[in-house]
Amino acid sequence: MDRILEIINMLLNSEQPLTVDYIANTLKVSNKTIRNDLKKAEEFVQQKGVKIIKKPRVGIVLEGPRNKKLELVDEIKKSLDFEEPFSPEARKNYILKRLFMSKGSVTIKELAEELYVSRITIHKDLQSVEKWLNKFNLKLLKKPNYGIEVVGDEENWRNAVASLIVLTKEQKELKEFLYNDYTGRIDYRTLMQLRELFDIDYKQLEKIVSNAESKLKFRFSDEAFISLVIHVAISIERLKHKKDVKLSKAVLNNLKQKDEYVIAQQMAKEIEEKFNVVLSESEIGYIVLHIIGTKMQQNKIEDVNLELEDEESIELAVIMSKEIINIAERALSLDLSNDKQLLNGLILHLRPTINRL
Repeated sequence: MDRILEIINMLLNSEQPLTVDYIANTLKVSNKTIRNDLKKAEEFVQQKGVKIIKKPRVGIVLEGPRNKKLELVDEIKKSLDFEEPFSPEARKNYILKRLFMSKGSVTIKELAEELYVSRITIHKDLQSVEKWLNKFNLKLLKKPNYGIEVVGDEENWRNAVASLIVLTKEQKELKEFLYNDYTGRIDYRTLMQLRELFDIDYKQLEKIVSNAESKLKFRFSDEAFISLVIHVAISIERLKHKKDVKLSKAVLNNLKQKDEYVIAQQMAKEIEEKFNVVLSESEIGYIVLHIIGTKMQQNKIEDVNLELEDEESIELAVIMSKEIINIAERALSLDLSNDKQLLNGLILHLRPTINRL
């Protein structure tokens, strides 16, 4: 039985408020696990016209019209008939998401409880997690008696999260609660993956990207639009945790000469106002690089205006080549991280193009 549905079922059948302690003890999991489950339960019941109300020092109750509660009972009964356990691949993706979402370490015990498997199984799953992280030059740091966390270069961290969002949106074993009121350009599955990872206003973020699109007088393909939203969302979340990217002075100075940099600055101002973060010049340059990459994907490289010396063109070609490989990996579900010939070939291919622009 799915634990989230169990919690809702307990609340439906109780005439008194239930505490987190009581629910955790009944289901034999930690209080932290129950609090995480309650967030998902809230999303689910809201769509059915019912609310989960948390009363300080009292407990948790379900509030809503009787007919809506009865509909919720029927929905739960139907759901219980087809719930299946996670496969190893789905568990790997779940663990990755938990690690990227966490502000600190995650324990083996927590993962075992959340996925209904033994600690031995989690240890085996972590081997595939480490293998996946290695593609992005990230490491799984294991601290005895403390937990596990992802460590590595900030740009690699962001690329990994972007790749995971695209990868897991195809995972049909992961239960998703769709937001039926959403009418933006991001597909439902991608939106759900983003919302699970980062709690920000995606309608507002889409509006900011759309404004930039209008100023650029260039319409992104839906895939490119979503990709830019994903990368900006990741940037916002990381900046909240004081994590930012660093571009070299040479590349940054050349990016500042481009029309796209002015647009990116305007985007940054809107982002700062709406999401209460501060974007450095490197962060703005990072957005510019994504816009350039988008134009190159859509054969609009004639619109890109760069004047670079040889050393600088190499550095920019390397950055763009790695980004293209990341896009290809997500699109083809292939591991290309160790293909040095491909990377070198892209660099050699892009350098003359960049020098001509």
